[in-house]
Amino acid sequence: ATQSLVVLDGSSHGVLVNNSPLSISNGQDLRALGTINNVGSITINAGGNGTALGAVGAVTFTGGGTITLTNSNALIRQEQGGSSFTNVNNLIQGPAGQVGNSGLTVVNQPAGTINANSAGTGLLFDASFGVNQGLMEATNGGTLQINVAFNNQGGTITAGAGSSVQLQNGADIEGGTLT
Repeated sequence: ATQSLVVLDGSSHGVLVNNSPLSISNGQDLRALGTINNVGSITINAGGNGTALGAVGAVTFTGGGTITLTNSNALIRQEQGGSSFTNVNNLIQGPAGQVGNSGLTVVNQPAGTINANSAGTGLLFDASFGVNQGLMEATNGGTLQINVAFNNQGGTITAGAGSSVQLQNGADIEGGTLT
């Protein structure tokens, strides 16, 4: 199957504002550049094929919107070496998928949330380098999986009732609070 490409460019002519529900279809690759003011929602709607929100260079998400990963084929990843994804205040959520995909630097700032918020195969945080100053959590029967070293100073990692945080081989949580 041929993968299609969509670009959100918040760099060339200033910040790009997303006010609506945006869905990345199965097998599609959405590339983000610069600053995206996500007031709405972005759904990485993977089916049987890899479906990605990819960072090109330094990418920042603001606006207080949501980014939803639908299953284990949904990815937030880098599209070129040395890329970074900064979550200022969005809710990144889902029952499964990968945040980082083993190559992306991910920074979850104090108002940012990463939430494995329903039962599934697990939402995996696997950034090449990560910083959590906000909240990483599992709720509503969800499983948050962490298998990398990252700076958690000022951040909180927590599991709600009936949910779990799995620290897998390679996990190295530096500072912060685990509850």
